[in-house]
Amino acid sequence: MPRVALLLFLAAGLAACASDVAETAIRQGDRAMNRLRYAEAVEQYTLAIDAGADVADAHLGRGRAHWAMGQFEEAVTDLDRAIELDPDATWAYYFRGSSLLQIGRFEQGIADLMEATRTEGLPVEDRMRAHYLRAVAHMHLEQYHTGIEALTEGIALRPAFAFYYFERGQLYEITGQTEAAVADFEQYLSLAQPGGELAVEAQQRLDALRPASATS
Repeated sequence: MPRVALLLFLAAGLAACASDVAETAIRQGDRAMNRLRYAEAVEQYTLAIDAGADVADAHLGRGRAHWAMGQFEEAVTDLDRAIELDPDATWAYYFRGSSLLQIGRFEQGIADLMEATRTEGLPVEDRMRAHYLRAVAHMHLEQYHTGIEALTEGIALRPAFAFYYFERGQLYEITGQTEAAVADFEQYLSLAQPGGELAVEAQQRLDALRPASATS
């Protein structure tokens, strides 16, 4: 075999070998994630990336593992790359948005979470969680009316989920919308288990708000 052809043959063989290593490492990383072995998952996704798998799935997987371990800066770095490689990666926006909130970059986190909920790519529970996280970020920014809107979107997905009524009731109370606050605290109490700490607090808020509501 001529030397040039031999070198090309060997290069192709090495590339195929590296590809096999990367694919195997990604599968191992996914398996580790499913078993909640996050450090192991990071190792496997890193192996895949180092073997040439600079693909969205590998960076998304490693970003999720970093997120699960509370390593939010590292998560953002990986999820940035995942989105660069696949701008339609819904989960990458979700986890990057959540990570950005954890490091205080609220406006960027809100934008990512909104992007994540624009498609049907997230299960209902995760879409609800994204709306709730948006509301929390708006509260940090003292954007209470926008926080109400985010919680309202979450409630629309599952109207029988009690906790969001409590949270929205607090925002209505902060913004002086007393009747709406009373309605939400009453709805919370109608849906929640009686006797819990939040149920006691909701009743206390109602007792304080009802006179004001009656005269407004």
